[in-house]
Amino acid sequence: MDEFQEVENVGLGTNLKNAAGGVIVGLVMFFGAFPLLWWNEGRAVATAQMLAEAKGGVVSIQASDDPATHEGKLVHLQGDLEIDEEVVDPTFDVRVKRPGLHRRVEMYQWKETSKTKEEQKVGGGTRKVTTYSYSKDWSSAPISSGSFKRPAGHENPSMPFTSWTARASAGQLGAFKVDAAVLQEVDAEEPLKLDDAFKKTLQASVGERVITMQGEGNQAYVGSAGSPQVGDLRITYFQLKPDVSVIAQPTSGLLRPKTMSNGESLLIVAAGQKTAKEMIEWEETKNTMMTWLIRFGGFLLMFFGIKSMLSIVVALANILPFIGGIAEFGTSLIATVIAAPCALVTIALAWIVYRPIIGISLIIVGLAITMALVRKGKRDNMVTLADGSQVEMPG
Repeated sequence: MDEFQEVENVGLGTNLKNAAGGVIVGLVMFFGAFPLLWWNEGRAVATAQMLAEAKGGVVSIQASDDPATHEGKLVHLQGDLEIDEEVVDPTFDVRVKRPGLHRRVEMYQWKETSKTKEEQKVGGGTRKVTTYSYSKDWSSAPISSGSFKRPAGHENPSMPFTSWTARASAGQLGAFKVDAAVLQEVDAEEPLKLDDAFKKTLQASVGERVITMQGEGNQAYVGSAGSPQVGDLRITYFQLKPDVSVIAQPTSGLLRPKTMSNGESLLIVAAGQKTAKEMIEWEETKNTMMTWLIRFGGFLLMFFGIKSMLSIVVALANILPFIGGIAEFGTSLIATVIAAPCALVTIALAWIVYRPIIGISLIIVGLAITMALVRKGKRDNMVTLADGSQVEMPG
């Protein structure tokens, strides 16, 4: 395997300096989690209210209906988008009358990966062993070999072309006009078969290099297809599918986002033929998933913020590696005990503002968890004397 190791010995002073810097970073992470969690709850509730209103008010119509009869309403319609102008790739003159066109360019390149293993030494120092590995892989982004730890023998050429995407600006969905607001939401794509004119244009750009058409006729391979070499290219084209379902508001015949009663803007575009119920339920699912992901992210931000603030304790304890291991576990436990109630109480306070009954319930749960942890700590400090009485040990 193409790899090498680099060993670095870091003294106690440097570790303490790094840990002191971690205190500032930890403070920013910890206190930054509070507004993130608060904002997330407000966003989640506003989105849920908007979707509930849409579910009760949307009307399914035919794309061939007269737009004037549905002016200002929230409507659901299906059909094939008809695009007014061609979307053109200026590099290779590939043209389609579709909602969008995507050219993905990949180059076979060297990539560097590194993995660092730290060993604590008596006295608080650290021995860091970093292993650098080099392999070849396809990448749509240029990888700068000049930044490699060992660039010699791992040089990457510059990419002659890059990936590119464009969208149409206007079109029709039956009798209704659409513009970028709708077209930007279309995301389902399919392969675009390339013709001989594209191959000739590409050949003129790459000179005498061999070009092989692959996939479903939508991919051009530049180089040795059977045995890829650094610098080989894969150029693949996709076009956006025109078949869509839309929930929007007709305004002067144009499908636009609708401002709901809570001020939120609603526009839903889905690939294929979907009912209004299916579209709204999927948006509700996405809202739930995003809400929980951000909640968990906020908790982790608090957890690692506290860990970072306490890293100076671990650095000092690492003077004796065995004690450092205990300190590492202890700081993780402390971070969990602090972060969990803080995150829960922050969410609950936000819900008191947005949904009072659920918010108060969460506050009660958070306080119960905190009290249980405090009582457990006190029980662990109690010592039974010979006469059967119990006293609490200090600390």
